[in-house]
Amino acid sequence: MNEITTDTQTGSAVQANQPTRFITMGISKVSEHEACVGALRPDGTWVRPETPTMDEIKAENSAFVYFRWASAALGQSIENNPRPEDHHILHAPFGEEKLSDATQLEFLRKHQDPGAEAAFAGERSLGLIRATIRRVYHKQSTGGRIFLRTEFTDAAGETYDWIITEVRFPEEITPYLVGGQITPDLGEKLRQIFNSTETYFTVALTKPNNRFPGKFRGCHPVIIGIHTVPDYKPQLAADSAQG
Repeated sequence: MNEITTDTQTGSAVQANQPTRFITMGISKVSEHEACVGALRPDGTWVRPETPTMDEIKAENSAFVYFRWASAALGQSIENNPRPEDHHILHAPFGEEKLSDATQLEFLRKHQDPGAEAAFAGERSLGLIRATIRRVYHKQSTGGRIFLRTEFTDAAGETYDWIITEVRFPEEITPYLVGGQITPDLGEKLRQIFNSTETYFTVALTKPNNRFPGKFRGCHPVIIGIHTVPDYKPQLAADSAQG
């Protein structure tokens, strides 16, 4: 008999050893070897297939591609203190069809949350929110590390300033950095490009570390996916080519 595991955020069932379909909406780098994926299932609930490697993420035939359906057999999480969305990959996922460019905006609008607080309501640790960008910049922490961050306002009118941990975005802007940093001109260019599109963030909560009490249950909110319609990348390249 197949084991049934239940997603405590929604009550939806995940049947172990049976393929679960999902669309990858966020990819975050955990270490040099491991990634974290946030994905939407057909019923609109979230899942974290654990744990793909960075090699699997970057493979030419990767199943973890934005706006592409994939399937994998998932079971109970093997992590300590798993989040509601955590499910262990039992068999290697395989890619299916990709959403057409014409349907991606409809998909984003359909699955967006009203704001960050709604995205993390209850025990949820993943969500999709529309964002108006205030600035994009690098900031050095008190520990000396440099973080890529954005200040933004969500659809509920709340303004936040969060770290971007997505794998793709830092790679896309690397050619335009000066000394590894975002210049004021580049930051303003990014702000204008994002705000000329419909910009959506896939947002996630880290596990609690007792340093962030309050609004998000002691967890650290981060941005693990950036999606714009139209795509921001061609405009960034064109603007940079023009000087």
